[in-house]
Amino acid sequence: MRVLGQVADAIRELLDGEGLGVSDLAAVGVGSAGLVDATAGVVRTSPNLPSWHEVKVQGELSARLHPPVCLINDAAAFLAAEWLAGAAQGHDDVLFVTLGTGVGGGLILAGRPYRGPTGLGAEIGHMSIDIDGPECPCGNRGCLERFVARGAIERLAVELGLAAEGADNPKRVHERALAGDVRARQLFAEIGRRLGAGLAGLANLLEPRLIVVGGGIAEAHAFILPAARAEMELRSMVARQRPLPVVPARFGPEAGVVGAALVAGRGDDRFA
Repeated sequence: MRVLGQVADAIRELLDGEGLGVSDLAAVGVGSAGLVDATAGVVRTSPNLPSWHEVKVQGELSARLHPPVCLINDAAAFLAAEWLAGAAQGHDDVLFVTLGTGVGGGLILAGRPYRGPTGLGAEIGHMSIDIDGPECPCGNRGCLERFVARGAIERLAVELGLAAEGADNPKRVHERALAGDVRARQLFAEIGRRLGAGLAGLANLLEPRLIVVGGGIAEAHAFILPAARAEMELRSMVARQRPLPVVPARFGPEAGVVGAALVAGRGDDRFA
C-alpha cells in the first residue's frame, strides 16, 4: 500500500532526525478514520481513503517497521489523548466531540471508554437533528454532521459572501473572525447553535459531567462554544438542572496523534 509505505518512510525520517532507528521504537500507534477493526488491525473502510477496503494496516506497518503496531479509530485516539492527559483527565463521565471534515464522538461512562459491542457506538455525527434534512453519505438524512462539519461551514461562507472574498474554508473563516469580521463570527455562532441542539439531546440521554470539543474546526472554539453552550442550556433538561461545562480539547487537532501514541505505548486495550 502506497500510503502505508509513505507513513513508514515518514517515521524513519523522524527517527533519523533524532539520531535513532526503527529498533529504538517501542511501539507505533495509528489512528484511522472510518470503520476500524482494532482487534484484527484492519481498516474495513475509510471516508478519507475511498479505495481502502479491508486494509491490513497493523500487518503492513509491522512488516515495514517491526515494532508492535496499535491501530484504533481516530475518534478513539482523540478520546484517549484528552482523557488520559488532556481536558478530561480525572473525569469519569465525559462526552467527546470532534469537528472536522466529519463529526466524531466518544464516551467515557463510569470511568471506562465505551464504543459499543462492535465499536460503532458514539457515532454522534450521524444522529438526525432534522428528519427531512439533507442526505448524508451514511444513508441517513439530516445528520448532525451535515450541519456543523466542514461542508456546512463552506456552504454558509458562500451564503454570507465570505467565500467570494477568499474565506472559503474553516481556517480562513476563522482568520476573518479573529480579525473582527461580523459575518465570520455570525457563521461560527450559527454552527455553535446547531451543535448545541445536538448536545442537548445527548446531555439528556447520557447526563455527562463534562463535554470536550476538539478537531480542526474547534480551533475556532472561542466563537463556536459560547453559542453551543447557550443553545444546549436552552434545550436540555439536564443542563438546566446543573452546570454542564463544554470545553475545548487540550491537544487541538493533534489529539489523534497524541492519543494513538499513548495507547500504543501503554498497550492499553480499552480503546479498541
